Amino acid sequence: YNKFIINAINSSKIDIEQNRYIFKLLNEKHLFDVCRENELESIVGIYLRENNFDFVLKEWKKASIENEKRMNLYLKEIMILGEKLNQYNIDIVLLKNAGIAFGIMDNPAKCPMGDIDFLVRKKDFLKTHEIILNSGFIYKYRNESEREDIDEALITGGTEYYKIIEN
Repeated sequence: YNKFIINAINSSKIDIEQNRYIFKLLNEKHLFDVCRENELESIVGIYLRENNFDFVLKEWKKASIENEKRMNLYLKEIMILGEKLNQYNIDIVLLKNAGIAFGIMDNPAKCPMGDIDFLVRKKDFLKTHEIILNSGFIYKYRNESEREDIDEALITGGTEYYKIIEN
C-alpha cells in the first residue's frame, strides 16, 4: 500500500504501468481507507483519474472532484483579494501549501489545505486588514484564548480571518 501511495504522490517520477500492476494486487477499499486516514484520498483519486486507472470505488472520484472544487474556490478568493491589494501596491507572498498549490502544482487539488497563509509588509498590515474586512472576511481567531485586537496583532504580526464561500 505504501509503495503505491508514494508512487501516486510522486506520479511524475514513476512508471505508470508498474503502478497499474501494483494497484491490481491491492484491496482497493483498504487502500482508500489508508489514504483517507492520511488525508490523501483526493490526491490519489486525482492520480487514478488522470492516468485512467480502472478503479471501482466512486469515493476516489468524489473525493478528488470535491477537493478540486474547494481548492479552486480558495484560489479564486486569494486572486480576488490579491487584485484588491494590488490596487494599493500591496504585495503578498503566499506561504506553505498556498504557494505550492498556486505556483507549482499543475492541479491545485494535489496540494490540499484548509486555509491560506500569506505575508504582507508590516507597513501594509493595517491597510491589508481593512481590505480583507471590506472583502467580506471576518476577523476571528480559531484559538478561543486569542482576542481580536488589531493593535496587538500588529505587534505579534498575525491575524486570522474566515469567510463563508460557495458550498
